[in-house]
Amino acid sequence: MINVDDKSFREEIVEGGQPAMVEFYSSSCLPCRRMEPIMEELSDESRDIKIAKINISEGVKTVSEYGVMASPTFLFFKGGREVGRLVGFMEKQDLERAADEVLF
Repeated sequence: MINVDDKSFREEIVEGGQPAMVEFYSSSCLPCRRMEPIMEELSDESRDIKIAKINISEGVKTVSEYGVMASPTFLFFKGGREVGRLVGFMEKQDLERAADEVLF
């Protein structure tokens, strides 16, 4: 899993060429902290999808650009464009299912 910010988001996600799932999170958010082991597992298991996280306080421009209103929010990118979005705590299998549906 990679950590991105306003500077690296475009390069890693939009121009990266690989399908991606990005979690917009806050360090003070309890559901976000509960997502940490799930995101690590997905990152360890996934070879076809880039898994990334962006702290909403370090990605203010990106948060605004994509209209993220809550954390955690998961955005799915394919070909550099947002193709899906989920908000709130998600079980691992729900994230996997959503990624399969919108990215492949």
